[in-house]
Amino acid sequence: MILNVLSVLAALSGGVLAVSFGQVLSVYRNDIQNARRLRSYLEYIQSFRTRDDENTSPKNQALRKAKESAEDVYMENTWLLNQVGEQALFNIFFELEEVKKSLSTDESASDTWDNIEEQIDVIDDEIAHVRIRDAFYRYLGDERPYPKHSEVADK
Repeated sequence: MILNVLSVLAALSGGVLAVSFGQVLSVYRNDIQNARRLRSYLEYIQSFRTRDDENTSPKNQALRKAKESAEDVYMENTWLLNQVGEQALFNIFFELEEVKKSLSTDESASDTWDNIEEQIDVIDDEIAHVRIRDAFYRYLGDERPYPKHSEVADK
């Protein structure tokens, strides 16, 4: 009788552990995907510097869409960046508005692009480094469990 109860409890606890581990893996996959999405949108924005299109209207629209997509990813996942990274991201958004203005007036925006690239470098250091062991703490409710990428890269 006791052996049956123990086997049922072991099976039940094993099932609970398996489901919990699956949920932690799901959190990890979502978090790493969101970090990659934000970084890819920033790389896409950065790629516009080298494009020399005759028609600036499509470039302007593509920049606007990329900016909005990056904003959406960040607003859904504010844990991705700390305060320094957040400020750099908002500086990029401000600089993109300057680039769009310079596109419409055919002015040079090389200084603005330099500022955008500097801010992207800051974000590269400040973005969360998603690790599976920290995803467990995020699953348990910790809002910012991931270290900065620069902290992990230095070790």
